[in-house]
Amino acid sequence: MSRGSKPDDSCLRIDEWPEADRAAWRAAQQPRDPLEPKVGYASRWKPTTQKLIEAGYGSWLAWLAQAGHLKQSSAIASRTTSAHVRAYLDMLEASGLAPYTIALRMQNLGNALRAIAPDQEWERVLRASGRIHCRAAPTRDRAAILQPAEDVLMLGHDMMHAAEHDRFGTDRDRATLFRDGLIITVLVHRPLRSRNFHSLRIGKELHRRAETWFLAIDKSETKSGNYFATFWPVALAQAMEHYISVHRPALLASSRKNLPPTDILWISNHGTPMTASAIAFQVKSRTEAQFGKPINPHSFRHLAATTIATADPEGVMDIQGVLGHASPAAGEKYYNKAKMVDAGRRYQQTLDSWGDEP
Repeated sequence: MSRGSKPDDSCLRIDEWPEADRAAWRAAQQPRDPLEPKVGYASRWKPTTQKLIEAGYGSWLAWLAQAGHLKQSSAIASRTTSAHVRAYLDMLEASGLAPYTIALRMQNLGNALRAIAPDQEWERVLRASGRIHCRAAPTRDRAAILQPAEDVLMLGHDMMHAAEHDRFGTDRDRATLFRDGLIITVLVHRPLRSRNFHSLRIGKELHRRAETWFLAIDKSETKSGNYFATFWPVALAQAMEHYISVHRPALLASSRKNLPPTDILWISNHGTPMTASAIAFQVKSRTEAQFGKPINPHSFRHLAATTIATADPEGVMDIQGVLGHASPAAGEKYYNKAKMVDAGRRYQQTLDSWGDEP
């Protein structure tokens, strides 16, 4: 069982699931069979969605195991009682997770149950998710969290510079500092979604074209369902080359286990591929130390949109291309905000001009 710092972070890998659950999930991922309703339910979902739901169900099984309710021989329906679901929900709420996160956990559980046991009634779990989502309120004031893009960018560059001039740190310490600085600067330039960012692979999503690095993500891996492609930031080409040739090998060498080779770009200081939560922890820790408030990786997308809209309101539809949105709706939202800011600025200039009159 893999464990995080909180009980709700525990998750059973699929090879740790009870045999019946594992077999049912594999069947649900197969192509749909019109004559067999228990086959292919999950095939309608994108691979990234399947992984998310799989992880959500793994968290549910981990909680059942910790609570003593999981038996390899027990039927799925017999352990998914209303009392157990209620206790699981109580645990999530007591852990301090945001309401939207709790709603997503419950939705993933409901969807997983519908996929692996479609002959049962699981609407109560999905309805619970909907009710939690409806009453949830945003827990973070992004306007208070976000810093000017140039300040965040400077933090990343300062970290990389410090890593290269630290004569007393170990190779792993310097590599960790350089990696985190590079991650922060890349997120400012290319604010990818967390699930795409942490899974970048050298030679796959990130590959060379002549002297330039190119970033390409298949449509099956994006939330919008659209192919996403862009050049790696020219300003970070040398830093990325240095990370791959010097610091990434140092991080891989820090592993105490004989691990198989990996093409994952971001490596932890234990020599393993970084998870999305590990990247988020590092980014939040580094930005909180600098600015007093943590900035999570997803907020870099709002930082980019706000920067574009404020600096160039007429070019705000570039937000769609930068963030990989399926529609320009988000760009229009930030465009309206930018117009409001511009109107307020002009109003203040008018007031100030009045004060200058004799």
